[in-house]
Amino acid sequence: MHSDADQVLTTPRLRLRGFAVRDAIPLNLLMARPGVPEWLKIARTDAPWTAWSRALRGGGARTRRYTVTRTGDDGLIGLVGLSRDGRLHYVMDPDLWGRGLATEAVGAILAATRAGSSRGGPLRPAGNQR
Repeated sequence: MHSDADQVLTTPRLRLRGFAVRDAIPLNLLMARPGVPEWLKIARTDAPWTAWSRALRGGGARTRRYTVTRTGDDGLIGLVGLSRDGRLHYVMDPDLWGRGLATEAVGAILAATRAGSSRGGPLRPAGNQR
């Protein structure tokens, strides 16, 4: 069975890896940061856990989600995902907004997906043989 945790995508500044249990608390804290719920159009009255689960919903196993980290540092700075029907979602640490990191992360997932589909395979990043 295919697992996002098996896949790693890299860019010059970022490492995108599968979401792990250890990411739940940092992502929950990120989703509660000022500005993030508004940017994601999440009601301010939602508990961070509710906001987190809403942001991840939609597509289930048909959505590829990656934890975004900096190269050389495994700490979560964001999340990016692409569903089979082409819906893209991402969230980044507001302290890092305006630096092109979300653009870089989205570019990595799109490039990997394009490479996989150009070989006639299902929507999954290049290099995954499962």
